[in-house]
Amino acid sequence: MKAHQIITSLVTIIVCRRVVPTLALIPIGIKTDNIIISPSIAKANLLNLGSDLEAAVNGGAEWLHFSIQDGRMVPKISFGAPLVAACRTKFKDSVVFDVKLGCVEPEHRVQDFIDAGADIISVHPESTLQLSAVLAR
Repeated sequence: MKAHQIITSLVTIIVCRRVVPTLALIPIGIKTDNIIISPSIAKANLLNLGSDLEAAVNGGAEWLHFSIQDGRMVPKISFGAPLVAACRTKFKDSVVFDVKLGCVEPEHRVQDFIDAGADIISVHPESTLQLSAVLAR
């Protein structure tokens, strides 16, 4: 199985929220001791967000992935720093919050997500003219 097939398979599983044996997707010879389970909260039921995230963490998720979309960088609009902050109050420091800023000019938003409790923040380099300003934060 080629790497792009594995990634496509993993994305399909995440999108469909199917439970399958993880080892079936990992080629022979790949060590599994460095694999991190990081479900996207975009697939949670926002009306039951707390219990969905708690179920993910109880099921083995070590990280939670927050994909922030502003409707400009990508057509979809998701949520912002207040939701990340609300989730952080529930999980304190027990779970790593991985935040991807899919937004234009992320340098204007990075501090909000740091203050909200993000542990890791990633950006699209093409989303800013000031990548060094984003990285300096």
